Amino acid sequence: SRSCLFYVFLMGNKVLGEEPFTKIIKEEIKTFSYPVSFFSPYMSDANVKSLVNNFLDGTALCIQDYLQAMCHNKGRQRRKLGALLPDLSDLYKKSENFDNMLHAYLSNSDSSAN
Repeated sequence: SRSCLFYVFLMGNKVLGEEPFTKIIKEEIKTFSYPVSFFSPYMSDANVKSLVNNFLDGTALCIQDYLQAMCHNKGRQRRKLGALLPDLSDLYKKSENFDNMLHAYLSNSDSSAN
């Protein structure tokens, strides 16, 4: 069953008891989306790197909760997904805030470089 898969695959929030689940999710987000911020010279800046890593940490936790909810039966899935909706709403707000902060920071660094 799905719940057995969950307990075998994700023991202690680690995949097969070895690799932290959030670390795997962060790496997959990076390889899937190839955002410019990961490959630009700005990623060497500690402030940009901190912004990106903090955002990905929150994103990874939300994805982890979603994937864990999918490992339950239909009734429990509905309850878990209902409880996840406020987290997804917060993630949306954080993504807008992240985008604005990153844009403002990069705009300021571009204008100060010129």
